[in-house]
Amino acid sequence: NIAYRANLLDDMIANGNLVLGTVKPILTITGSGGRRDIHKIITFNFNETIGYGTFTVDDIDIVNGTIDLGSFTRVNESQYTIMVTPSLGGMHANVAITVAANTFTDSVGNANTVITKNTTKLEDLKRQVDIDGSGSDTDLTNWNVSHASNAFDAFYKAYHFNQNIGKWDVSNMISARRMFKEATAFNQDISSWDVSKMTTARWMFGEATAFNQDIGNWEVSKLTTARWMFYEATAFNQNLGSWDISSLT
Repeated sequence: NIAYRANLLDDMIANGNLVLGTVKPILTITGSGGRRDIHKIITFNFNETIGYGTFTVDDIDIVNGTIDLGSFTRVNESQYTIMVTPSLGGMHANVAITVAANTFTDSVGNANTVITKNTTKLEDLKRQVDIDGSGSDTDLTNWNVSHASNAFDAFYKAYHFNQNIGKWDVSNMISARRMFKEATAFNQDISSWDVSKMTTARWMFGEATAFNQDIGNWEVSKLTTARWMFYEATAFNQNLGSWDISSLT
């Protein structure tokens, strides 16, 4: 047996004879698990080897779906997968996955320092949920949509939809193309939406004939495409003079 002084490791680090890695591990989450994702697989890719047992299924937060029992799989030392079942009878498109900071460590004990989320979509909701105005509509007012980057056709031709979605967190939304196109009943206050990442608003309110809310305070400096944004939005009569449209092409 070989005996070592109790403070040998500290001394070796102090005098430069031993250097431990200091780069924090980084996680990327791919897959939305939504109804258009055929295999319903979420993949967790780490940039380096993760300490065995430091990342478990209990570290994964899921909204708008459930993790399939027994599906948590360690593919290799830097990749894990799960399978999910979307809510709304498998029709939900916005299965949101989050892994908190300080959840896992790499092989030398460095912990992750940032929250990691997957990216989802809000597409063609009227085909996924009951929003036809029949009296049994799905309540969308408190939906967590903070992971969604694409709202293409979200309420396209949802003729009766007029729920209060003003509290939605759309801060990661990049595309709002045709989001409310022909949503002829919609007229809710969405003035507090953070659309600062939005680059595409083509047809966003096209033929949304009831909409007339004050969105003059929106931060739209990244908006590059707004063609037909208010086409035939016959009720709209708000002052947008303070908008920064310098990026429009």
